[in-house]
This record gives sequence, structure tokens and C-alpha cells, in this order.
Amino acid sequence: MKNLTQKTTLLLSPELHKQLTELAALTHVSVGELIRRAVVERYLLSDRQKRLAAVRGLSQLNAPTGNWQTIEREIAAAKLADLL
Repeated sequence: MKNLTQKTTLLLSPELHKQLTELAALTHVSVGELIRRAVVERYLLSDRQKRLAAVRGLSQLNAPTGNWQTIEREIAAAKLADLL
């Protein structure tokens, strides 16, 4: 187990606490571990920088945009062309 030496008190609404308790039971981890994971995922700078870099990379792909029906037709047409 990690060396957990710092303590923080957190006040939650009854509904949020209930939801976290249920999720903890389903995932077999403590409520504290759920909260630690969420904090790391949301706030650690290195993770955030990685997500921002991924978004920047995706935005530079010049991927087609439009409504789903049009994109789906284009994909189907390309697949059909590959089969012929």
C-alpha cells in the first residue's frame, strides 16, 4: 500500500456519500481510494497536459466533421468500394 500520511477532511452531501459508497462496494475499493483516484485523474498537471496534447493532436487531424448520417454513408461507401 502507498505511504498515506496526510489527512484531509471532506464534507459530502448524504446523496453523494451514498453514491460513492455504492460505487466503492461495486468496485471493491474504499471511498477514500475512489476520491484519491478522482483527484489524480482530474487535477494532476502531468495528466492534464497529456489530455490537452491529445486534444491538440486530434484537432490537427483535419478529420471530417458533419452530421452522423452523412459520415456513416461516407464510411459505408468507402467500405463498399474496398470490397469491389
